[in-house]
Amino acid sequence: MLLMPERSGARSDPSDVALRDQLSCLQALLVLSMQMTEGGDEGRILLLAASSVSSLGSGRLRGVYLFEEEWAANSGALDSAGRTQLEAQFAVLNQAGGPVAVPGERWSWAFPLRSVEGNFGYMVVSADAEPNPAEQFRLRVLAQQTGIALANARLHARERTSSQELRAANAELASTVAVLRRSTAIHDRLTQVAVSGEGQDGVAQAVHELTGYPVAIEDRHGNLRAWAGPERPTRYPKQAAPQREAVIHRALEAGQALRVGDRLLTVACSRNEVLAVLCLIDPGGECGEQGQVALEHGATVLAMELARLRSLAEAELRLRRDLVHELLAGADEASALGHAQALGYDLERPHRVVVVEALTKRADTDRVLQ
Repeated sequence: MLLMPERSGARSDPSDVALRDQLSCLQALLVLSMQMTEGGDEGRILLLAASSVSSLGSGRLRGVYLFEEEWAANSGALDSAGRTQLEAQFAVLNQAGGPVAVPGERWSWAFPLRSVEGNFGYMVVSADAEPNPAEQFRLRVLAQQTGIALANARLHARERTSSQELRAANAELASTVAVLRRSTAIHDRLTQVAVSGEGQDGVAQAVHELTGYPVAIEDRHGNLRAWAGPERPTRYPKQAAPQREAVIHRALEAGQALRVGDRLLTVACSRNEVLAVLCLIDPGGECGEQGQVALEHGATVLAMELARLRSLAEAELRLRRDLVHELLAGADEASALGHAQALGYDLERPHRVVVVEALTKRADTDRVLQ
């Protein structure tokens, strides 16, 4: 089908002029819709809608009402009384919108703001006289495009928030996994020390390897029993007895690693008895949470190791005492030789026997034996 060109000087059909105007306005609405969609900001979308109402006809924007946020900013100039009156009228409107009464205006209409989820607000437009059908159609299209743009902006905002929350959760999870791995490594290394029976030197060396700081193990009185790491002092400093007891008391009350000067220390206890003090030499105070975990776990292993050594010593003392009793009581030779062999003692070489009697009947037998 071919279109015939207009003759020069021919008068234009009024219907053609109206159609061209309508198409021009729709083209402008399309461009406006693209700008709203690309902007992605609710404030900018409402500003574009407000500035476009007057260009589409004789109307003017009086307000944009959103169900979740009530009256939006940059959307009109209604006072609080006018907004309250309109809110009461919105309650009886259906999803298609309808006429509303605005003080001082001859004609006002509430155009619905729609999205795929339904109507979520109204755009109120007023005019000195009722706009013609073409103008009302353009205003309805503008309200629809504004609603779609606002819905998209909210969707993108929710997606950005969800993405940020997901990244934060992933970062926190990665940090938690790293801490768990570090704690597991600490547990495995110190458990190895406990199982292999490496003694105080092994505990000190393991804590040094896990933290990177020099480590000292002191007895209750402050005497050095083990050291691991560089810069071991030639003459180890020892606190006076009252100061030492005060530090141990503070550490027991704290229930965790305690900083004293350039050291981070914790007490190794067994049955409420102080067996040793485990110290981390940290002059800069830079030891973090994982270092404290290693120190406290090391104190637990140290307490177990010292309790084990004490138990062995007590068992050996009992065996020696039992062997003496067996010899004095005239036990059979095989049994006595078996006990002596368990103690690593040569019973078949010549011996002298000394009998010691306590001056009081209430004397401690173990002390007399020692």
